[in-house]
Amino acid sequence: MSLVLRILLIVAAIATCIWICYKIRKSKVKMGHAIFWIVFSIILIIFAIFPQIAELLASLFGFISASNFIFLFVICALLFKLFTLSIEVSQLGDKVATLSQEIAIRYQDNKNRIANLEDANLASQDTSNITNSNDSQHKSTNSDFPAEEDSNI
Repeated sequence: MSLVLRILLIVAAIATCIWICYKIRKSKVKMGHAIFWIVFSIILIIFAIFPQIAELLASLFGFISASNFIFLFVICALLFKLFTLSIEVSQLGDKVATLSQEIAIRYQDNKNRIANLEDANLASQDTSNITNSNDSQHKSTNSDFPAEEDSNI
């Protein structure tokens, strides 16, 4: 493995660790995702510091050079992460759809309840207005006309 590739791996791994630690401090990344990236960076550092491990694994799997093995390792690890993230996004999309439906149902139920309460409130006001108007009419008829005893005087 060339010195340039080793330096590139170390720089990329350290930059990834720094970036992940920054995101962890800002609470922008889940711990499971952070662990993946930190482990990924550590493996890249190990391959860069000890190229014999990469060369041994490359010869075991039939690769011509260790750099080909490392590139394939990186591609496979990233594809694995991409696949797991797409599954997670799909599941979250299903949850969002379910929650949206539940919110719509609850909104409609609340709207119906408010309409029923307003109808009941209007009905009770109408009945109280009718009884109040009957009472006031009864009082007005009594006050408009003098009592029979007074008319005889």
